[in-house]
Amino acid sequence: MTPDEVLAISQEAVDLFGLDPVAGDAEAEALLYNKPDDKPAILANIEGLKRIRAVHPAFFEAFDYGWAFAPEVYRNKMEANLQARAVQFLAALHGNPNTPDAFDFAGVIVRYTFQTSTEPSTPFHLPYRGRHLVFSPYSFQEFVLLFIRALIDSLPGSSRGWAAFEGFREFGGEVSSFLRQALLRALTSDAFHPGFPGETPMDRVKRESAWFAAASETGEIDEAVEVPLSVSLIDFALAHELGHALHGHDGMTREADLRLQREQDADVMGFALYNSSWGWRDELLDGCPLNQGTRILLGPLLFHLFIKWHVGLRQGLAFRALAGGGPLSGSVDQLGREAGDSRARTDVTFRQVGAYEAQIRARGAVVTKEDEALYAGVARAGAAFALHVFAAARAIPDEDYRIARKAGDAGF
Repeated sequence: MTPDEVLAISQEAVDLFGLDPVAGDAEAEALLYNKPDDKPAILANIEGLKRIRAVHPAFFEAFDYGWAFAPEVYRNKMEANLQARAVQFLAALHGNPNTPDAFDFAGVIVRYTFQTSTEPSTPFHLPYRGRHLVFSPYSFQEFVLLFIRALIDSLPGSSRGWAAFEGFREFGGEVSSFLRQALLRALTSDAFHPGFPGETPMDRVKRESAWFAAASETGEIDEAVEVPLSVSLIDFALAHELGHALHGHDGMTREADLRLQREQDADVMGFALYNSSWGWRDELLDGCPLNQGTRILLGPLLFHLFIKWHVGLRQGLAFRALAGGGPLSGSVDQLGREAGDSRARTDVTFRQVGAYEAQIRARGAVVTKEDEALYAGVARAGAAFALHVFAAARAIPDEDYRIARKAGDAGF
């Protein structure tokens, strides 16, 4: 493929399925895509791809990824970063002697879109014209940042940093400014536009509402905790979608059992990708006190916790809408189905963690008793945080909820 062919196929899919709200909006595209400021980061990621090629030359000889080295194929720095991560995953697994020959590693194109909808808010795999397109929406990166910061900021007690997870029991107290921002973002989703001129709906709500005035995506936070948690979550989410691609999954299914089986298959394949490609990621997790083996286990844990947090937010806002006499942003049946899927996937994931740990130990990665205690604390806090998110959404005061709903009305 040439860079032009990659761009054309990607744009066809975006237009056909309505995947990017700024597509065709010349003013918004000029603000968000092909910015000169992104060029150094794009080139840095291409240098990273060259290092991957030096380690895994057989992968690049077998599969056509020459286009990935062309700067013009990337419309922003996130696309270059995500494509480089994906190629690193694929090349490492392809180089693993235990990898079956049947998997097709070709034709994986990762795109970053300014999809603002928060339903759902995770990357997704889309087979199109014989290629495997993986889209990572703006809203996913946004909610990873807000949820991780809100989780850390909400941990009770005097302990800070990683130590705050060790003795975790329950959440309480004030709702974090980061969680208020996530709730406000979901409430104004229909009227939100990343290229919105003038005052945004979110800014208007913060000006008019006492409860949402404190909402913010920035603030003092422990980066030694935030960065490892965020990197682990985002990387496993990408690996999971690549797992769908390698399995050749052809889209969503209405059958719950088949849907769960496909997600489980993508998780297992995603873990093989994630685990095989581990080496380079240790540098990004320098602030994490866990040994390598337990660091690897953070990925599947946090990905599934994120799904629970997002379902908790949407369910909480659905109950808040019913209490306020307003319309639901999604159907009750849909929310119930997603909650059921989330519980089933989490159950499978926690059972699968034992098998993941065995794989890790088999290749010599260390998991200590101290690691296990801290990992269990992260798991406890993460599971409880979903209920905390749900409760915070239901507790939004009437007047503040009314202001946010009004600002979130797109007017059509």
